[in-house]
Amino acid sequence: MAAMFVNNLVENKKRGENESTVALMFISLVTTVTSIIFCCVICFGMLALFVPGYLSPGPTEKVLTDVPVNSIIDKTGGMSFDIFMAATIINFSVGSFAGVILPFYSKRNQTRDSRDPAPLHQKGVK
Repeated sequence: MAAMFVNNLVENKKRGENESTVALMFISLVTTVTSIIFCCVICFGMLALFVPGYLSPGPTEKVLTDVPVNSIIDKTGGMSFDIFMAATIINFSVGSFAGVILPFYSKRNQTRDSRDPAPLHQKGVK
């Protein structure tokens, strides 16, 4: 959330401190999606580094027969799913919350949007 806050203030400052609220919310959404991808890549790298044999296929003699599918546990004891879901859901929740709150906080003139509300507008367009 702190990174989202800093990013939103920097983007608003770059654009004259009176950027469209819709554009700031779009920037926050892009930052949220980027942070989810970044966190999942970091989590995968750490799992591959710290869990011995994480990327290698398991031995076939330990496969259980006549057991429900949800009882299959990987080399981390089922922790991989928890890690990736936490990285995705927590980042999405915090990023969405910050993406709605921070554009209104950082906007100087709250009464009107003088800029074009399109998030991908050119810098010199009024």
